[in-house]
Amino acid sequence: SLFSLGDVYSAQKQYAIAINHYTSSLKILQNVGHRELEAEALRRWGDAYYGLEEYEDAVEIYKRAIQIFSEVGNTDKAEQVRNKQNNAEKQIFLYQINIYEDLGQEYLDQQKYQEAVNYYKQILKLRRRIGEPGTKVENACNLANAYYLWGQQCYNDNKYENAVQQLKKALRIRRVLDDRKGQAETLL
Repeated sequence: SLFSLGDVYSAQKQYAIAINHYTSSLKILQNVGHRELEAEALRRWGDAYYGLEEYEDAVEIYKRAIQIFSEVGNTDKAEQVRNKQNNAEKQIFLYQINIYEDLGQEYLDQQKYQEAVNYYKQILKLRRRIGEPGTKVENACNLANAYYLWGQQCYNDNKYENAVQQLKKALRIRRVLDDRKGQAETLL
C-alpha cells in the first residue's frame, strides 16, 4: 500500500511526498528480501525524481533498479528502466546544451570569440552524443559565425595569420552547410 500512496502522490505531481512513500516501501522490502518489488520501488522512486526534473538522481536510482531487475532475471523490466535512464541522461545533456548556448551567446556579445567557439563546439559534441541533430545546423551556423567574428577581430588587431586560420574555419563550416551568403561574407 506504500506503493499505492506513492503512486497517488506522483499522479498529483507531489513527487517529494511520493519519494517518502517509495523509500519507506523500499526499506520494508529490503527487510523482507523481496528483490523484485524492491526494484519496482526503486523504479517508481526514479520516476518521481524524473518528475521533479532531478535527472541525475533519477539516473542513479534507475541504475540500482536495473541491477536488481537483471539479478532476478526480469530482463523486460530491466530494459524498460534502462530506457527511462537513457531519457533522464538525455535531459541532462539537453540542460547542458541550453546552458552552453546561453554562454556561447554571452561570449559573442562580449566579443570573446574564442570562448564562444569553445562552447559551440561542446554543443555539437553533446548533440552528437545524444543523437539529436535537430538544431545541429543552427549550432554549426553559430560556430561558423563565432569563427568569422573572431577572424574579423584578429584582422582588426593586425593578427593576420590568426585571422586567416579563423576565417578558414568559418568558411569550411559554411561550405558544409551550403551557406552561400555566409561563404561570400567570409571571402570578402
